[in-house]
Amino acid sequence: MLHIIKKYLKKNHHSHLFFMHIKNILLKIECNLTTDKYYVEKSYKKVTNQDLNLDSPETFNEKLQWLKLNYRKNVMTICADKYAVREYVSNILGKDVLNELYGVYNHVNEIDFENLPKKFVLKVTHGSGQNLITQDKNSVDWPTEKKLLNFYMRSNHYLEGREWVYKGIPPKIICEKYLDEQGKPPVDYKFFCFNGEPKLIQLDLDRFDGHKRNMYDINWNILPFEFAHNQDSKVVQKPKELTLMLDYAKKLAGNFPFSRVDFYLVDGVIIFGEITFYPEQGLGKFTPESYNLTLGKQLKLPNGK
Repeated sequence: MLHIIKKYLKKNHHSHLFFMHIKNILLKIECNLTTDKYYVEKSYKKVTNQDLNLDSPETFNEKLQWLKLNYRKNVMTICADKYAVREYVSNILGKDVLNELYGVYNHVNEIDFENLPKKFVLKVTHGSGQNLITQDKNSVDWPTEKKLLNFYMRSNHYLEGREWVYKGIPPKIICEKYLDEQGKPPVDYKFFCFNGEPKLIQLDLDRFDGHKRNMYDINWNILPFEFAHNQDSKVVQKPKELTLMLDYAKKLAGNFPFSRVDFYLVDGVIIFGEITFYPEQGLGKFTPESYNLTLGKQLKLPNGK
C-alpha cells in the first residue's frame, strides 16, 4: 500500500517540498511497521531484482547491507555527524585539513544571514546531500530556502536506507566556506578503504552539470568499470598530493571494515570532506557487474566472511 501511494505522489505532486514532506511521513510509518532487516532486504530486491544474501554475502553491495545491520560502533555515528567529525579529524590530522567554519546553529532562525559572506554552504549535520550551496546570498529566495532547511532539520536520513549511523545524530546546521577553484567546484577525491587500507579512488567530475565518475587504483591507473555514474573519457592527471591524501585516508579509516574518506583539493590544499560507510546506500550499480564481486572480495567482514 505504501509503495502504491509513493508511486502516485511521484506522478501527482505539486511541489518538490510537499512531496518530500509526504515521503517523509510514509517513511516514518514504514519504519514503525518494518524491521531494518526486512526493509533492507526489500529495498535490495527492488533495486537489483535479486534476493539479498545476508548469510554468506559475497559482493560489495551485499557486504555493505550486512554491515548496516550487524556492525555498529558509536564512533561511526560521530564520523557521520557533519559537525562532530571535525573533532575526530582534528585529533588525527590536525585542524589544517578542516574547511573554515562560519557558524553552528540549532535552529534555522539562529542564522544571521546579514553577517555571513556572499558565498557559503549550509549543511545539516544529520543528513547526506542535504546542503544549500550559496554563491550569492542576495539572489536567494530565503523564505523558500528556510522552509527547505526546516524540513531537513525535521527529517531523519536513517529512514531512507536504514543507515543506522544517522539515526542518533543531533540535528544541527553548520555553515562552512564555499570552496571553488577558478570559479568551478573543486575536484572531489573519495578513497575506498577496506579494513583500514585505501584500495581505490573515486573521482567525481562536473557534479552539478553532467556528473561523471572515474574509478582509479592507488597508483592512479583508471579501472575498467563504472560505479553508479558514467565514466569520463578525458584523461585526468594524477594529483601531486595523492600520496599525502592516501596517508590521510588511511589514518582516518581506522579499523572500520569499510569506509570512504573524502577530500577536496583546492589550489594544492587538501581539505577534508566527509566519511561515509555505505556509498549509494549499498545499492550502487556496477558496470560490468563482475566488479561488485571483485570489490566484495577485498572487504573482509568481522565474522570472517
